[in-house]
Parts: sequence; structure tokens; C-alpha cells
Amino acid sequence: MVREYELMYVINPGLGGDEEYTAFADRINSLITSYGGTLVNGEPSPLSGRRKLAYPIRANGQDISEGYYVLTRFEADPAQIRLIDRDLKLAEPIIRYLLIKPEANKQVNEDS
Repeated sequence: MVREYELMYVINPGLGGDEEYTAFADRINSLITSYGGTLVNGEPSPLSGRRKLAYPIRANGQDISEGYYVLTRFEADPAQIRLIDRDLKLAEPIIRYLLIKPEANKQVNEDS
């Protein structure tokens, strides 16, 4: 059974130039597809650009206050998510990430 997932991650701004960020995002997309996942709409999400973080994050011995945000939507077998999660934890350029299964379209109760 294949389910849809969303992955939002923040890349360390010290990685290099735009080419390095794009190459790293492509590497994450390749990781997803190597575990049998498919990108939604068949194409990778673009970088959201360099943004200021809400609070500094300590990573690799330095305080980081900015990062490059990337949002990726993909479909994968739930059994493979644990492996993708493990590899995301080991990716040094990633400061923080959030991997979720979006809820199905919820109906809003308008009688409230």
C-alpha cells in the first residue's frame, strides 16, 4: 500500500552556492526514489530560498540562524519510511527535517 508523504527540511547555509543546494536536494530526491518512492507530479520541489530561522539551531558545533528550506511531496510504501528517516538523520547538511503523512481532506464543520 502506497501513501503520500511530505518532507520539509532545512539545509545548512554553509554548504556552498546554489548549485550545491540544488545537487543536495537532488540527492535527497534520489534517496526517496532508491527506496521505491515516487515524487508527486513527477518533479522535484524547488528550493524555497534562504530564510531566517525562528531561533538559532546548534549544529556541528556552530549556531545557525539561517537555512535553505525545501518541501518535497512523494508517495512511498510505509515500510520504507523508516529507512528514509534513518538516512535523513545521517545527512549532515540537514539542520532539521519533518516527515509527515498529510491528513486526508478533512471536512470543516461550518455549523460551529
